[in-house]
Amino acid sequence: MVGMEEKRTHERYQIEDGFLVILGPSSAQIGKIVDIGLGGLSFLYKKNEKINDPCEVSIVLDATKTISDGPFRFSANIVSNTKIEDNIPYDSADRKLCRMQFSELSYHQSFWLQKTIKNATTGNV
Repeated sequence: MVGMEEKRTHERYQIEDGFLVILGPSSAQIGKIVDIGLGGLSFLYKKNEKINDPCEVSIVLDATKTISDGPFRFSANIVSNTKIEDNIPYDSADRKLCRMQFSELSYHQSFWLQKTIKNATTGNV
């Protein structure tokens, strides 16, 4: 966007299909991860309820993926949460794009994230 300064310190990568995010423990919100990096992630979701900030987030895989040491859990803060305007007729779902920044990661969390970025991403955003 013109006039907006990039504030990210880590690159973001497009992630393969099959990676989902679940917010918890007090929420049932689930979304599809769009991109991920060492500093955070973005995901699409249907607006069901308010997302608490900060929140606990888990990265899980759908039935088409397998991973030996998941799910990945971390704390994150919301950077932005914007409504997505779709031109899909007869679709009344409110979709939002949530961008989150990870809180401080442990060694294990950082290792898992680096391995996932290496093995499950398709290119820079």
